[in-house]
Amino acid sequence: MDKELLNRASKEIKKIIDAEGTDIVLQSGRFYGIVTDMLAGEEYRAVCRLVQKGAFSGAYGAIVSVSANHWKSEAGRAVQILINRELMSDEFAIDTVNILLAALGETLLPTAQPSAPINNAPINEPVIDVIEEEINEEDAELAEEFFADGERSYNAKDYEAAVGAYVCAADLGHVAAAYKAADCYCYKLKNKDYSKAIVYYQKAADKHYADAELDLGCCYDRGTGVTKDLVKALELFKRAADQGHRVAQYNVGLYYSNGYGVAKDPVKGFEWYSKAAEQGHAGAMNAVGLAYKEGDTVLQNYATAWDYFQKSANLGNMYAYYNIGEMYANGLGVAKDPVAAFDYYLKAAQKGHATSQLRVGYRYEMGLGTAKIYEKAEEWYRKSALQNNATAQNNLGVLYYYGRGVAQDYYKAAEWFQKAANNKSTDSYNWLGVCYQHGRGVAQSYGQAAEWYQMGANAGDAYAISNLGFLYYNGNGVPQNYTKATELFQKAANKGHTVSAYQLGFMYYYGKGVVQNYGLAVEYFRKAAEKGYASAQNYLGFCYYKGYGIQQNNSLAVQWYQKAADQGEQYAQNHLGVCYELGAGVYKDISKAVEWYRKSAAQGNSDAQTNLKRLGYNY
Repeated sequence: MDKELLNRASKEIKKIIDAEGTDIVLQSGRFYGIVTDMLAGEEYRAVCRLVQKGAFSGAYGAIVSVSANHWKSEAGRAVQILINRELMSDEFAIDTVNILLAALGETLLPTAQPSAPINNAPINEPVIDVIEEEINEEDAELAEEFFADGERSYNAKDYEAAVGAYVCAADLGHVAAAYKAADCYCYKLKNKDYSKAIVYYQKAADKHYADAELDLGCCYDRGTGVTKDLVKALELFKRAADQGHRVAQYNVGLYYSNGYGVAKDPVKGFEWYSKAAEQGHAGAMNAVGLAYKEGDTVLQNYATAWDYFQKSANLGNMYAYYNIGEMYANGLGVAKDPVAAFDYYLKAAQKGHATSQLRVGYRYEMGLGTAKIYEKAEEWYRKSALQNNATAQNNLGVLYYYGRGVAQDYYKAAEWFQKAANNKSTDSYNWLGVCYQHGRGVAQSYGQAAEWYQMGANAGDAYAISNLGFLYYNGNGVPQNYTKATELFQKAANKGHTVSAYQLGFMYYYGKGVVQNYGLAVEYFRKAAEKGYASAQNYLGFCYYKGYGIQQNNSLAVQWYQKAADQGEQYAQNHLGVCYELGAGVYKDISKAVEWYRKSAAQGNSDAQTNLKRLGYNY
């Protein structure tokens, strides 16, 4: 048998079938010509085998054209096989069989009812059993030849040729070839054909080929070539997992842990992850490590978690790099080490892990475990943002808003804030409110600002709650309402928002929206002052100076004035000048008084300017 010629013939037949469709081929002399010219002697057996599997219905005509002259006895055998396998159900097929039967002197099939089942025809069962056994052995041999040809083409990256050979082998019952044909259709061909991929994945999966069960499950998971069906996907994953396929075991664990296609069951998920981890699956090792780190499904054990993360990281798993970074960053089972945390985050970030890219960007922005480099922060935030990480998108907007590591650009800032908001970043709700309130990067609109602040407030963002409070305080975009403003400042202050604590002190000091209460004013001023808020430090100093809501104490007044003045707070600078001028809480020192008056006056403070003139000094 000329194998090369046979392969060429089979490929040519397939090309015509794929290009023109069976109906056209049945009428095409090209097909008959190819078979007649290229096949001789025993090569007809290849056509018979392809036909008996239902691969190329046009091959019926080829048998007719050559059987009378060359292969009467062999054609009879082929007909018996065809009849036995019930492959002929149309009028053309019956006519073909009858021509062959007539050549052999056999009884013809009835043609009055073309759609009648062919297996009603008289057959010799013992003979057929023998013939089928012989043909099946020859099928297996030929299938291996086709498969080997496919492998050579595949390795040479000639996927068009490879899929042709794989299909021939698959149609002859070669399971691995069916899987490889599906792989070509799904991933390798320039013009992918997912429907054909499904057909061949299914052929292999029906024979319990684990890789095919896995990949077919993935198709159902993604809805590739089939309607998305997580229940079906899990069924296929389980079939492969039960055969010990570690990737399938990991997927089953993932499905149970997250409740995909089945009731959520983290314990069962952990069991499957463990099976895959035992076989060295890096993702499963990371998942087992995470379970020990969190302590939800098993007893929390940072040492065991660390071991699994390290094993996974040694295989290059980016999620394990990230989790080791988290353990170093938070001191879980190891001493806190910002440098080591940065190093592991960077390893994961370089592999494309979006959250790690965010972490690296933040550490460059803040100088945690590495030098503070805004340009690097922008680079990594952008990588993460382009993967749709909402926090990175918001942080990138902040860099543009302030011009850190990039040229200040309110328009780009607003664009990134909007992208982050579209991805439900609550921080970005507040930032968009700021942009609309001040008309930065967008048309100024207090109404729009109020809407965004309200969205942020609904999400519990302290900054948005506070900023909404200021809109109510000033009546911008909403009706002026001191009571509503006070409520909002209280909510934000309870969340630790410093400015809101100061503003509450201010409201109680002047009795706006609340009954005037110096004692409460001092309480809230102190909360903000202790966090370094200059205006609160100045007011607290003034309360000590006057004895408002607290026992009068000039020394403490000077201490708080000094803290605020050192931060450039103009009112505190003037008040400190008064203390030096009068010797209140400090030794009297006119030169010091003048020094502080001048600093305050330079900022436009009218009281300080008056005090300088009174002392005979210019400012």
